[in-house]
Amino acid sequence: MRSSSIAGAVALVLYGLCIPARAQRHTFHDYGQSDGLRNLNTRCFLQDTIGFLWVCTEDGLFRFDGSSFERMPMDSRDATYVTGITQDAAGRIWVAATHALLYYDSLGPHPVRGAGEPFEFDLHASLAAAPDDAGRIYFVSHHTLMVARWSPKDEWQVSPYFGGAVTAAHPQLKDITFVYAKPNGRLWLGCGPGVCFIANNVVRFYGTGDGLPEEQWRMAFLDLAGRLWVRGERHLCRLEAGAQKFTAADAGLPLSSIGVRDPAIIEDHQGRILINLTAGMARLEGNTWQILEEKSDLPPFAVTALFADRQGSVWLGLGGHGMARWLGYGGLTDRQGTSFETTRTLVCAYQMILPGEKAPSHRHSSHALRVIIDGKGSFSTVNGEKMPMETVNASILRLFTARVVAPTVWLMGSGRITTSRVPSSQKVYLLNH
Repeated sequence: MRSSSIAGAVALVLYGLCIPARAQRHTFHDYGQSDGLRNLNTRCFLQDTIGFLWVCTEDGLFRFDGSSFERMPMDSRDATYVTGITQDAAGRIWVAATHALLYYDSLGPHPVRGAGEPFEFDLHASLAAAPDDAGRIYFVSHHTLMVARWSPKDEWQVSPYFGGAVTAAHPQLKDITFVYAKPNGRLWLGCGPGVCFIANNVVRFYGTGDGLPEEQWRMAFLDLAGRLWVRGERHLCRLEAGAQKFTAADAGLPLSSIGVRDPAIIEDHQGRILINLTAGMARLEGNTWQILEEKSDLPPFAVTALFADRQGSVWLGLGGHGMARWLGYGGLTDRQGTSFETTRTLVCAYQMILPGEKAPSHRHSSHALRVIIDGKGSFSTVNGEKMPMETVNASILRLFTARVVAPTVWLMGSGRITTSRVPSSQKVYLLNH
């Protein structure tokens, strides 16, 4: 009977701890000026290899460490309206602004300049790093495909990618709208009224005869299944792995919903494709688009950027209203249609300590909730206050030490621990994060 009551208490605490209440279909955590994001017009995201989230805005570049935003120095008057971002194979962060190109390394920002006229990036700048070549960056300026190559003597040298003979043979290459880089020098380009593929110095043009409507194509995205998605001003198309022709992928989407100023395509950890629309978003469930509407499903603002980080979270740029993280994305709500969500940012640990041991003082970055599964006579000190550690005793705490006089077992749920020391004899079992 006692074990049943303990299990029930633990389940009740975990339910309240891990599943936040909400008044709408999905829950979001908003970030804005109070968090250090000084400009609220978010354009693009990047998560670097360390884990920082970089945020492009119309007035500056910001870096988020999970707690607050830091405005990054730009080292150029022309680098305030940030339109594109990528990371190269050496870990450098490359940024495109309306009239500037620069990169960040451990020494700070470094502008890269061409020999001719100033760069001119589209408001949705196309900037791509070669995944397997740290010495090459592709970008589009003045509708021309440019490449920055590293030279130990002259540092970065910028030049047009195609020579005059190639553009004369393929006039579509005179009007480039995007670049998407893959290993071994392979490139996908928006070119003229279609899409071009470059491999081994061979140009392959995809147009109306290959399933693509004639229009200006704005971006490309390769998913984990090897399917290439391309998005234009009016249509969304897909090229299956190994296929020779594109097929329409926008059946079921509202009419005229594709043509947004800042088109985005991402893939979540479940392999589902998400895109932003003129109003709201859409997510591909199997072969059917699920429409996510503003206000009822999403925050009541235009979605100007989308990003899926390595931890499984989905981030939204909200036009003029900062950004938001979708809480519990991929949890029970998405899979089963239930009325609550789970979170990937919570740590729950099953912990045991023996008589005579003392858990040193440590602090949680956010408040923790502890439920004692089994214990008698033990206590912890929370901000100088003695708190008993008895069976089915629950406590909300942040900074505490523990002294144990009998075997004591507890379950702890919290955010990350910023400073923690655990005795070698103490058993800690990570349950979920």
